[in-house]
Amino acid sequence: MACITASWAQPSPTLSYYSFLDTPNNCTGPSGTPVIDSQGILYGTAYAGASWTGCYGGCGAVYAILPPSSPGGSWTESMLYQFMGGLDGANPESGVVIGSAPGTPFVLYGSTQHDGAFGSGTIFQLTPPEAAGGAWTLTTLYSFTGTTDGADPEALLIGPGGTLYGSALTGGVSGCSEPFLPTACGTLFSLAPPQSPGGSWTSTCSSAFNPATPATTPPASSSDAMA
Repeated sequence: MACITASWAQPSPTLSYYSFLDTPNNCTGPSGTPVIDSQGILYGTAYAGASWTGCYGGCGAVYAILPPSSPGGSWTESMLYQFMGGLDGANPESGVVIGSAPGTPFVLYGSTQHDGAFGSGTIFQLTPPEAAGGAWTLTTLYSFTGTTDGADPEALLIGPGGTLYGSALTGGVSGCSEPFLPTACGTLFSLAPPQSPGGSWTSTCSSAFNPATPATTPPASSSDAMA
């Protein structure tokens, strides 16, 4: 009986990439993990760059990266919104999530770590234009006060009924002694959509981390918090 030995070469993986450029009105420092829609378009945030009007180094932006139209082609960057460092917030650090809203195919939700009405960060909604080539519309859903509700919000997730859940790095209960958290220990929060068109979103502090709470007592899990 003869033995036949076969061998084959493993194909080398191909890396496709896009490089952000430090040029005027271009975003830099991509932050968070991008999300992808059904057409293969990537949506994400950049912590800096874009508009330098209100922030040293730039206030950051929300961007889209469009895939090439043919194999081997180039990806194309599109700046959806440039933060100005005022009431709209500044320095989005945690990416966006894709959600739904009345009257539009989809919306993007995200957070900024800084600025807003009280200088402690925001939660925003970004709505696509009705016609191709138009401007995206940013709506600030909530501005953190930096007190019991928290400050410096980070990544979001969408729960039942369109409620947004997330964490704030600081704010909440006073008493933290960590070097970078000198005043408060952070919060878990939820932001519920309005009950009727034109209404306000409702923020709830689900848990404020307390240095006096024993470490053996963890906060409720995500499934408990959404029940």
